Amino acid sequence: MKHMFLAEAVAQLASAKRYPVKKAEGDLVLGLGKGRLVAEGIPARLPEWARWTSAGAMRKSIQYERIPDGFWLEDFATDDPYMRDVMELAIHVDSNSAFLGLEGYIQIRIFQGEKGLAASLFEFVSAPKSKEDQLTIAIREIMTELGGPPPESCPWKPFCDRVRAKIGKQRGCGDRTIERRVKALETEDNELRQKDK
Repeated sequence: MKHMFLAEAVAQLASAKRYPVKKAEGDLVLGLGKGRLVAEGIPARLPEWARWTSAGAMRKSIQYERIPDGFWLEDFATDDPYMRDVMELAIHVDSNSAFLGLEGYIQIRIFQGEKGLAASLFEFVSAPKSKEDQLTIAIREIMTELGGPPPESCPWKPFCDRVRAKIGKQRGCGDRTIERRVKALETEDNELRQKDK
């Protein structure tokens, strides 16, 4: 079974969905918490002085072990409000680690499904609720497959045909509708990039 480190998985999801890294991280953690994705890591413990960092993590084992789905679900399960941060989940994507309080995992890797990680990541994202959502998702997926938006990656007509084929609808998804949506998505993506800078 193939796997990908946490940082790579977050970067791949952000690229595939064309949204900020923080949102990709949130979606990935949600997928892990719901059991739709599987992760494993090397158990580790942080010294008290290193809380909220991944520095100084000490291995408790040299073996990888599956990370329980519940680890990713932050529930603030304490009655003492002063102890809240003791059990908060801290995820350090850059160092491929996560800690719930002082206990956690290092060298976290996410398992890819048979179709690959990108397909697994798309599977756990909630199903679209409207035709507009379906159109947007289809456009983004095809732009990802082609490596960019039309007309640079593909002429408009074949691109629009692929979008319609992907969502299985012809009515209400004309070439002009798809072109307008692509341009709106490009504008939205540019605004997000400007905010990230």
